[in-house]
Amino acid sequence: MYQESLRMIENMIFCIDIPTIGAINGSGSHWQMGTLCDITICAEGTDFFDAHYLGGVSPGDGIVLTLQNLTGIKRAAFCAYTGRNMNSQTALDLGIVSEVLPNEKLLTRAWELAEMIMQGAVANK
Repeated sequence: MYQESLRMIENMIFCIDIPTIGAINGSGSHWQMGTLCDITICAEGTDFFDAHYLGGVSPGDGIVLTLQNLTGIKRAAFCAYTGRNMNSQTALDLGIVSEVLPNEKLLTRAWELAEMIMQGAVANK
């Protein structure tokens, strides 16, 4: 399972040849895919956590691997073994997300970012 998770994350990072935008609209499980995008934004009130260990499952899937990559090994281990929530402001401070917005503005901002990226691509041709 570890190898499959690692391969999935590597593919997400290295095998998508276009810019990606993750828009995380609230708390939930397996949020790591949104945080592996080139740009990640989230809604206010979003909590990031890994509940595997608290539920009796060994941590070590994509969430922990992503946290290790984004925040460092020690902080990732602490979050994995304590189930500690990181709120949206903490995620912003740690560099997990790039912007925190009100939920009603999240998708609009994602589309604005996409349009901006596409305009840059057109200008660079």
